Amino acid sequence: MALLHDDIVKNVLSKIKEIKGVHQTLVLTEEDRRKTLELEEEAQKHVMMGIGYGNNQGVRTILQRDVAIAFVTDNEYVWPPGPNLILKWKDRVIGEEVTDPKKLDELKKTEGIALIGNFAVYKDRMPAVSDMVKMPSTVLFPPKPCLEIKEVKGVFDAIQASPCASADDYLKKRMKANLTDQHLGTALIGFNLSHYNT
Repeated sequence: MALLHDDIVKNVLSKIKEIKGVHQTLVLTEEDRRKTLELEEEAQKHVMMGIGYGNNQGVRTILQRDVAIAFVTDNEYVWPPGPNLILKWKDRVIGEEVTDPKKLDELKKTEGIALIGNFAVYKDRMPAVSDMVKMPSTVLFPPKPCLEIKEVKGVFDAIQASPCASADDYLKKRMKANLTDQHLGTALIGFNLSHYNT
C-alpha cells in the first residue's frame, strides 16, 4: 500500500530532526515559497562579492518540488559533498568551491589554479576583463544531493540548498530562531512524491 503524502512528510521531518546540527523545521506553505522566491529574485539583481550576479539554482529548483522543507542549522551541521558555489562565465566554469580536502591538496600543486581559501580559480579559463565587463560572470549556487532523506520511502529527486541572506532571515523568523546567534543558518530540502514530477 502506498504511503500517504502526510505520512511521507512526517517520516522526512523525523529523519531531518535526527541529523546532527539541525534545530527547528518548517514545511513551506505556498506563501513561504512565494516570499522565498521573491527574496531570491531580489538578491539576484545585485553583484555578489564584486565578481558577478547571483543565481541560486538550488533554491529555485527546490521551490518547484512537491514538498519544500526549511530547517535551522548550527556549526555541527555537515553539508553534503560538492561545491556550494560555482563561478561561471557564459557556460564556462572559471572557479568553484572545493569541499574535498584531497582534491584541495591536489589543486595546490596544479599550475594555472589560484586558491583563495578553498575556492579554486581556473586562470586558464578566465575571459578577458573587457569581455567580463560586457557580460559579467554568474555566481551559481547549485542544488546538492540530500543523502539523509534519499532512502525514505515515497521520496524522489531529493535535493538541498542554502538560501540567500534575506531569505535566510525570513525563514529564521518563520521558525522563531534566534536571529542574533551568528552560528545559526538555514537550509532547504525539496523532494517529489513521484518520479513523474520532474
